[in-house]
Amino acid sequence: VEMAGVQVRRAWRPDDVAGLAQLARDLRREAPDLAWFNLGFSVFGRGRAANMIGLCLPALAQARGLSTVVTLHEIWGAAHLREIGAVNGRLTDAGGMLATRLLLRADALCLTLRAYVERLRAEYGAPNLHHVPHGLFDEPTLLPPHAGRNLLMFASHAPYKGLPGLLAALEQLRQGDPQVTLT
Repeated sequence: VEMAGVQVRRAWRPDDVAGLAQLARDLRREAPDLAWFNLGFSVFGRGRAANMIGLCLPALAQARGLSTVVTLHEIWGAAHLREIGAVNGRLTDAGGMLATRLLLRADALCLTLRAYVERLRAEYGAPNLHHVPHGLFDEPTLLPPHAGRNLLMFASHAPYKGLPGLLAALEQLRQGDPQVTLT
């Protein structure tokens, strides 16, 4: 996407620890007025090391005197580690809690769910939390009428996100109407 006055430079790839180190150097070199990080706990790759290093970047930027804002799409502790297949559960859990504490150092931490704000306030006493809900960026439009019944799900699928419950609900709906579909 190109926009006037906006320069896009791809700085890292998933699981690229060297790229994350380069990103830290780029932050120092560019010296922006504000560094805004749009994060999830697994955004930096499939490995714990890359994710932990990446999740430390906002704290590193702030330690270098940059104003920092983090938008966090999930919080640590909202999922049970064994349910998502995390190995070395205690080590991973300790890393997740440390990453949370580091992210809470940002000047502002924006969370997409109000329940996340309430939970982090209760657990960490954080004063810098803001609820910024996901929403539509354009005026919604209606789709043309559909002949059948279709259940539409928007989600990032993971074992702990309720997929079994959705499939059970679909089966119940199909008992009353076998034409129901799931998208």
